[in-house]
Amino acid sequence: MFLEKIFHPLLSKVNDILDVIFRSETKPTSNKLKLFCFGIWALNACKSIRFTFNHFLKFCSNTKLSSHYYTFSDGMTAYKDWGFNLFSHTLDNVVINNDAPIILAADDTLVEKFGTKFEYYSTLFDHTERNGTSYVNGHCFVSTIAKIPLSRNNTKQYETIQIAHRMWTGDNTKIDIAKELLSRCIDIVGKEKRIYVEFDSWYSRGTLLELAKYDNVVINCAVRCDTALYAIPDPSTKKRGRPRIRGKRIRIDDIPLKKVKGTDYRVGSMKVLTNIFGNTPVLATVTCPISGDGKRRLFLCTDTEPFENLSPEYFASGDKKESMALSLVRCDPMFTALALYLLRWGIEVTFYELKTFWGFNDYRLRSKSGIEALLNLEGLVYGMSAILPWLHSAFSDLIDLSLQERRYHIGLIINRHLFLQRLLAWLETAENSDDLPSACRAFEEEEFRERQKSA
Repeated sequence: MFLEKIFHPLLSKVNDILDVIFRSETKPTSNKLKLFCFGIWALNACKSIRFTFNHFLKFCSNTKLSSHYYTFSDGMTAYKDWGFNLFSHTLDNVVINNDAPIILAADDTLVEKFGTKFEYYSTLFDHTERNGTSYVNGHCFVSTIAKIPLSRNNTKQYETIQIAHRMWTGDNTKIDIAKELLSRCIDIVGKEKRIYVEFDSWYSRGTLLELAKYDNVVINCAVRCDTALYAIPDPSTKKRGRPRIRGKRIRIDDIPLKKVKGTDYRVGSMKVLTNIFGNTPVLATVTCPISGDGKRRLFLCTDTEPFENLSPEYFASGDKKESMALSLVRCDPMFTALALYLLRWGIEVTFYELKTFWGFNDYRLRSKSGIEALLNLEGLVYGMSAILPWLHSAFSDLIDLSLQERRYHIGLIINRHLFLQRLLAWLETAENSDDLPSACRAFEEEEFRERQKSA
């Protein structure tokens, strides 16, 4: 009923985008998934399937609760494609700036669960010790995000899209899962756009580094501070025999540092060779806090030359990490790689917002496929809330708001539209009720025109 009688122009646009994302699903499954997405917006969270059904879904269709549970059962949906379909649709329908790279980031997060009946429930190591212990019982998910450089009214910024979540089961490594997700993202972007692939020091090893084989891909990552560094040898030694493959060994203490104005750090960079990347020269950047323990951190980037014409506007949002990145760009062009690496923090922000405001921890499904499908659906709504203002001009007034505020405003439109639908359905059964339905539709059209004017 809800999907068949959508007359609000903005919701029709959202419905069209969801049709593209769920194009591989059957029509009944696609309709149920679209209703669930509208329910997440309308209720400002996804506490559970039953909660969403009792407070939204049962007012929109005649589908039973068991049918919605069946949708999330094993093999019923192609949930592994949803986030990538949104990513592909975004790249095809927004204007992406060429003066900055697309950033792909991968990381993992833990979800603590107190029940023991969940599939692949296990005891996991937690380095943060949030609960006073190094171990938690629950699940581990490997996730991927994309940060896309966009512009509006001469203002440039990065927008974050949540792409995929995969549960780590122990059958393969988290590095292999991250490589699979990132490789698929790289294939979607193609060879024309510059891509920075970023991850922390735990992922800086193994097959994940093989992504550097792509000509348009730059690996920009943190590594252990004891990583072996070597000077680039002088090719003209004028001595007999084979020239040296590597120069002398370099310690991170040997890289000169300078104070970055506006921050509490000293930073230095140097072109080096490493065992990690073989004979490929990389840019090594070292940071050291002026106060505190003075512990140095090491970052490697396979792009040894600064990214040309990178505008400082991409780091002007006022966020703490972006403020530091802005200071780095202004201090020295060689620090651009580190400034771009700081944008990787967006995946940590995504984890925090999903867990705190979007019900990421609240799933009650037991099967692995059901859990992954539900979490990827939440991530899809999260990503659509981020990108809708760029896909449709009528949503452009939401650009300066947080994702939670965008979700709230979209939810208001959905709730009001549902109310009008139910009101019209009741009025159509009464006599002489043609004037009021016409007035309601006129009200919706007038509101759409006002939003277009404000955009």
